[in-house]
Amino acid sequence: MRPLKCRQFAKLCWGMEVGHSTLIQHTEIRWLSRGKVLSRFYELREESLTFCLQENLKDFVECLSDDHWCSKLAYLADIFHEVSLLNNGMQGRNENILSSTDKINAFQKKLTIWKKRKAAGNLEMFPSVFKRNCQENALLILNHLHTLLTNLDKYFPSISVDQYDWIRNPFVEFEPFEEQFSLTEEELASFLNDRPLKLKHSELHLNAFWLLVEKEYPAIAQKCDIAATLILVQY
Repeated sequence: MRPLKCRQFAKLCWGMEVGHSTLIQHTEIRWLSRGKVLSRFYELREESLTFCLQENLKDFVECLSDDHWCSKLAYLADIFHEVSLLNNGMQGRNENILSSTDKINAFQKKLTIWKKRKAAGNLEMFPSVFKRNCQENALLILNHLHTLLTNLDKYFPSISVDQYDWIRNPFVEFEPFEEQFSLTEEELASFLNDRPLKLKHSELHLNAFWLLVEKEYPAIAQKCDIAATLILVQY
């Protein structure tokens, strides 16, 4: 954290010809950076060990020279990388509750798959751990995957969004919409046969499309808002 130490560490990294010259420091403001912080630290673990030896930082040297400790660090770097990918995938102006639900459900299924593979001794889904070829943390990893899956199930209960597919494409999946909300035949006919709107649906992001619908068919757009509220209530 000190400028002098930072420059000294950068000089050390340049001398050892590595791809990075500094560590990434975590801040609560940018909490999505946690995965990158761990990955960078793991990549520079040997350089960090050399630096700590030079600075006589005994506690850090003890950790960084411990293969068992570094194996746990490797797993943390890998799993936080995956969580960061999920978090980043759920950010952005075009993200919505439906697409976020899909990504959470997909990640939960990935965890289930990883648990089965790990139980069978397969660690290829965690590249840093796989390269170390170390099985001493096998039980720890398996227990952590189970705990992570349990907590995701708790905070993000499995929700079927199939009944809301009409929001993604109302021109194909419209029957569930008609069953849930009463609309006049005239409204449905006008909406379903609005060809310019159909073409816009293929060109625009989902959020932009429904904002356009709101201008031309406010009653139908209101039903979409109600459906989105229902999904949030289920959470």
